[in-house]
Amino acid sequence: TKKIECYTSDEFKKIVNYSLENPSPRHLGIMLAICTGMRIGELCALRWEDINIADRLIHVSRTIERIYDIETSKTEVVISTPKTISSNRYIPILKDILPLIKKFQAISKPEYYVCTMSDSYTEPRTLRNFYKTFIIDKVKLSHCIKFHGLRHTFASTLIENKVDVKTVSTLLGHSDIQTTLNIYVHPSDGQKRDAVNGLKKILK
Repeated sequence: TKKIECYTSDEFKKIVNYSLENPSPRHLGIMLAICTGMRIGELCALRWEDINIADRLIHVSRTIERIYDIETSKTEVVISTPKTISSNRYIPILKDILPLIKKFQAISKPEYYVCTMSDSYTEPRTLRNFYKTFIIDKVKLSHCIKFHGLRHTFASTLIENKVDVKTVSTLLGHSDIQTTLNIYVHPSDGQKRDAVNGLKKILK
């Protein structure tokens, strides 16, 4: 299995803390990516009406993607519902970031997009380009992994903290728990060593 790219716990904290201390719609979007595991298309399509502050839930019900049209040889941006039933999901909001979300929602309109605070969306490729500058020039990390790595970081952090795989799979919107298992659940060297050492009980 190809090794997935993730940020360390320290880098995770730096990304979130910078976003909290320097609030802006795009910073909020990046913070939501690493704190919810949302895909970039889902994030760009997220509106304030999808965020329930009272219940502390985000409803993922749309996605944005740029599609290539063979007939015209051009691309167009399409906003659609998630491709699978599992992708249409609810994600709890981390308590630590809830105050900032409340502040933004209080000065926005329900139909506005979260990452722009307006009725115009931002494209995934635009947010992806901004993210690179954000990580290197603003948060000042020594390296920048792919935007999708934020989703990987979210999932891997949950797995490392003993969250059951079924719950992680549901939060990610995977239609098959096997997908989550194949990508994120791999025994560490320590776990493999403990497993083999367990044979000593037989040899006594």
